[in-house]
Amino acid sequence: MSHFNDLCQINREAEEKRAEAAQILRDEAARLIDFYEEWLGLPSMYWEDDDGDLHRYVETGLPCKTAADFSPLSVHNIASAPDNIFRMAVRNLG
Repeated sequence: MSHFNDLCQINREAEEKRAEAAQILRDEAARLIDFYEEWLGLPSMYWEDDDGDLHRYVETGLPCKTAADFSPLSVHNIASAPDNIFRMAVRNLG
């Protein structure tokens, strides 16, 4: 029984490390987007359409096959794969 408890503890620790790695990936992705926005030298974070609605110049989301399929999603809401592969798409608007 002790061996089983040891394996459970090892599994919990591995899951905690996996979650920590996923959080690091999301945080670094957010930093990358911040850097990219600054590098672009945008006049502001948002632009206003003809209806007065505000839109981000740079948006992140899940990878998709076409621009029409793009759906904005914060990097902090993008899940990483079980092997901690993190995929995101970036779209520039304006």
